[in-house]
Amino acid sequence: MGGPPSLVVPPLPLFKNAVNLKDFVLAVDKLPSLRHFAFPNLTTLDFSTWVGPNVFPISQLLDFLEASPSLQWIALLIQAYSLHEDIPPERVIVLPHVETFHLDIANDDPGCEISPHISCPSAKHAKFSYMLQCAGCEVPEGIYPPPDPWSMITRQYTKGTVEQVVLKITMDEYLTIDCLITFWSSDGDALQLCYTHQSIEDQDPMNEILNERLPDVFSQAFRTIRDHPLLAKIRYLCVRGGDLVAGNLELATNDVGRLFGSMGPLEKLTLDECDLRPYLDPFLDTPQFPDAIQLASFPSIKKLVIINPIQSLHDEVHASAVVQLARSQYTRGIPIGFVTFRTSVPFLVVDELVRWVSAVEHYETPLGEDEDKDEDEDHEDEDHDDEDHDDD
Repeated sequence: MGGPPSLVVPPLPLFKNAVNLKDFVLAVDKLPSLRHFAFPNLTTLDFSTWVGPNVFPISQLLDFLEASPSLQWIALLIQAYSLHEDIPPERVIVLPHVETFHLDIANDDPGCEISPHISCPSAKHAKFSYMLQCAGCEVPEGIYPPPDPWSMITRQYTKGTVEQVVLKITMDEYLTIDCLITFWSSDGDALQLCYTHQSIEDQDPMNEILNERLPDVFSQAFRTIRDHPLLAKIRYLCVRGGDLVAGNLELATNDVGRLFGSMGPLEKLTLDECDLRPYLDPFLDTPQFPDAIQLASFPSIKKLVIINPIQSLHDEVHASAVVQLARSQYTRGIPIGFVTFRTSVPFLVVDELVRWVSAVEHYETPLGEDEDKDEDEDHEDEDHDDEDHDDD
């Protein structure tokens, strides 16, 4: 009487006879010691943990991964208040057979960078996500890797030349901001960086989100693209969303200018449901930011695609700015080859554009199912990981 029988601590490692285990799924709400497990022939790992106020020890994760050299598919979800940098900065483990690698971090601060310590040179799809959920929080600096870790990550996860970048910014009905950057390499591999900022609707005012958080996310995303070591090799750039409303447009204008000033020639630039002001400000009759540090100076562009912009092109101000952009490129000796509109545009604008570009295509509505998908592949929905790859 008087209590449960004594529990015998099992010998370690746990499941020591499962040496040929291939798939391992571990979801726990308290911090387990990954050193309790050893599966040398493991090929699939799905690990998620919520450690609450505890500190997540990165060394345990790296030791476990290093002891599983046959891994091919990895998904890690770590929800923690903080991450313990208990490893030397130069330590990097190499997982030569991994083709899919997802690392999802949810905490109050970007903290340290786990990513540079894990190298998957054969990865076809790598995704690094960070989520912040806190009422009243500003967007912290470093939602994407800083330049030095970012340079390491690109080397570890890029086998060929990076050809295309797709930036997608959305905000849902619950005021959650999602910003996804996808870098497509010449061999079809994808490297993705994702930031999610969850707001608490009744505590976070809408104007704060629109005026401060969206522009901050936009700015950091553009800086991350600009810091890619192979930026000059990128031939396709697609920006989706980015409705900055009344936000910090001068900050956004500067970041657009810095990015465009660093890029090489583009086969195609797509602006999809974007706020056009940061792109067109230098071409307005009266620029809003004449003293901006660096206004947008467009690189050479073979094809410019504008899809359902926030500003109506029936507004003479913005329609005229598009024409002035085309004229500027022509004058600089790098004329735009083709301009495609997938929005309502006055015929007068089309008539003026043909003076400065080779051809203008005008569609009142987005692509239909029966239209030529090759016309604008990077406008496909991004619900699936590989639908944004432009094969032009």
